[in-house]
Amino acid sequence: MNAEFLPLKKIYYYAICLLAVFILTWGGIDLASSAISLAFLPSPPPESAASGIENVSPDNSGPAAKSQSIENYYQRSMLLDRFGDSLARVIIAGAVFAFCRIKINRLEGEEKHGA
Repeated sequence: MNAEFLPLKKIYYYAICLLAVFILTWGGIDLASSAISLAFLPSPPPESAASGIENVSPDNSGPAAKSQSIENYYQRSMLLDRFGDSLARVIIAGAVFAFCRIKINRLEGEEKHGA
């Protein structure tokens, strides 16, 4: 391998590592935020969960209760989507970071053995 391309490759992999760490941090914060929000979101009533958002419990009848049920349903759906996206972001960014660190370690090993 040419010695003149080695520093350029290291810079390239370090830049990718830096971006991967940024995305990993962003994904981790978003993952924690969506998990905490899901934990504190009120759970739907059992009969509402089985049949979708159509049914409202008999003690909470009226349009206000139905809109609250629909709002909770869509909020839970949005939070689950955010959680899944964040989890995928963390897994992919972690894999990219690990790959780049392995490449950098190999390049530094070649540099030490070649010099």
